[in-house]
Amino acid sequence: MSRFPLYILSGGASRRFGGDKARAMLHEGTMIEAAVRQFGSWVSRVTVVAEKAGKYEDLGLETIADLETGNGPLGGLNAALSHFAEHRNEDESWLLVSACDLLGLRPEWFETLVAARTSASQAVAFKGERWEPFPVLVHVSASDAVQTLLARGERSTWRFFEMLESVPVSLPEGWGKTHNLNTREELEKLRNS
Repeated sequence: MSRFPLYILSGGASRRFGGDKARAMLHEGTMIEAAVRQFGSWVSRVTVVAEKAGKYEDLGLETIADLETGNGPLGGLNAALSHFAEHRNEDESWLLVSACDLLGLRPEWFETLVAARTSASQAVAFKGERWEPFPVLVHVSASDAVQTLLARGERSTWRFFEMLESVPVSLPEGWGKTHNLNTREELEKLRNS
């Protein structure tokens, strides 16, 4: 089984949530810890991208800072790719990227993403009517495309997929039960389910 470095994006302002949602408590710890756990044995190491370095190190999570703030998920992806390029092992060329507020992912789904890679692909992600930005398996060569989009002022993740050699994977059975938690009401609903 292949294992990949995992980067969890947690740099958002959480305005709708009203606080640092990554630290919101769920059944077994914080939201960000739950976001990491769902990847199971697919992960070789974990790095969080936040607005400041060290932010989640009290939780045992290495945390790096966004290269520039205010660039949304593409900015976080840029920081992840830059860090990965600098710190990767010789035999590593792919990383997994997800978000701290995306829960309900199943470890077996990652096998589908991994199996869909080709020698020419640069990104592999789920796609229904539209691309699902996370989780995504990204090749280190995608860095130039992200930087080009950011330089143009572009923040849309779908443009990232359209610009690259991206492989769409059909939404897995059960995808509708995933949770993207943006408000405290959504968190409470998950807690009570």
